[in-house]
Amino acid sequence: MIQHVIFMYRSIRRVLQQIRDDAEYKESSKAQIALYSFESFEFVFLAHLLDTILGYTDDLNCALQKRDQDILNVVSLISLTKTQLEL
Repeated sequence: MIQHVIFMYRSIRRVLQQIRDDAEYKESSKAQIALYSFESFEFVFLAHLLDTILGYTDDLNCALQKRDQDILNVVSLISLTKTQLEL
């Protein structure tokens, strides 16, 4: 999901700008607030941080959902994920 937001960032921003600039649209003030938040450093930073963290933990999550995993493989995956997150 977060990858879709990052990929579509320019398009989402353009739509929010169009809504904000349309004086007849009832939601233009809400679009202005959303655009301000969307363009903030904090939003962009957190989006990329989440993308990175979820990228590391996705493999672990998928592996842990498999019922046929042995305990040694799971411990190895946890250690690998921990190492990746510490870098």
